[in-house]
Amino acid sequence: MFSFVFLSAVLQAQLNFPPPSSCTSKDLELVSARLLSQEPCFNCTAGNTVENTLVLAINNKTGSTRTSFAFWGTLVQYNSDGTPFDSMRIHDCVGPVARNKTTEFSSIPVTYKCGKTLKIKNLYLAWTDASSKSTCAVLTSDVSKINPKCGTLPEIAIQAGVDMSYTTTKETCTSPGSAELTLFGGTPPYTAEMVVSGSNTVVRSITQAFGKASFTDLAAGTYTVTLKDKNNCVAVRQVIIGTDKPATPAPIVEGGESCSASLPVGGLKATVVSPLAGVTYTWYSAASGGAVVADPSATTVGTTTYYAEASIGDCKSENRSEATLVVKRTPVEPVGAADPYLCEPQGGATLTAEATAEENATISWYNAASGGASVVNPVLS
Repeated sequence: MFSFVFLSAVLQAQLNFPPPSSCTSKDLELVSARLLSQEPCFNCTAGNTVENTLVLAINNKTGSTRTSFAFWGTLVQYNSDGTPFDSMRIHDCVGPVARNKTTEFSSIPVTYKCGKTLKIKNLYLAWTDASSKSTCAVLTSDVSKINPKCGTLPEIAIQAGVDMSYTTTKETCTSPGSAELTLFGGTPPYTAEMVVSGSNTVVRSITQAFGKASFTDLAAGTYTVTLKDKNNCVAVRQVIIGTDKPATPAPIVEGGESCSASLPVGGLKATVVSPLAGVTYTWYSAASGGAVVADPSATTVGTTTYYAEASIGDCKSENRSEATLVVKRTPVEPVGAADPYLCEPQGGATLTAEATAEENATISWYNAASGGASVVNPVLS
């Protein structure tokens, strides 16, 4: 990765440029840079080394011809995904610059890889007055004296036929990705068509007279953008939309158990323990697939299991958490046998009872109608 701020600082230190705040004269401006071509389209095979000449367009906004204009900067080649491929320091001085017009000048030779996007970064600009003695040799001999006739420029794209640069935003849980294209070179209007890489699925096509083209609502993935100008000159670039979707943890849930006679109002309910703000919880009837359950409750005797899923936007938890509800039947009052009356000394009387219509029911005896103590052996002797 290149550090352009560092390169700029080194450049200023080595050449002893005045600080940008000293460059108050704004009468000359570098307005464009392109590669020399006699053809309407730049035809080359991607990856091949290409040699060409840099052409600068300088706008002289004053009423006098300026004898010299110089620049210093870093020429950077970019891959189709916008990452830097190579860089080198460049410098040149041209002139004279005619008054009140924009003039193009052939500048230094440029060697680059076909298919790369070219920019000049961190430019320092300087120019002379109208004196015939203010030559390039004088201008560049001591750059500390160029103020106030100087300036800086963060970057300028080099037009090598029709081309584009772009910036992207990642897809997140709550918003899709996007790509913002800057179209330049060639002859407008432009047509930009985006397809999913490796397929013929057209995402969309945009026709622009100039400037920007926006592709929105993009899922994460790799896309191929084909740009054409009025002369059917073509540039093809790959656009990668990244993703920023953190894993959504499965929720912590809680079930419950109750007897049918003591069910709360609305039934026994499955709940999410300590729900988080911004997270949506959805209940289902199965661990995967299944139907959405609006009310995860139980009102009848039996065992019911529900499954909760957490989601933030379109990011869902990988697994669902299960909560089980158990409703048990409340036994009916047991039926006692006829009261036994025995006379001594026949050994005592034992109370008996029967649970009707209940399976696996256990009968317990007490010495009071409510509360009281448990009686293990209800015998009177």
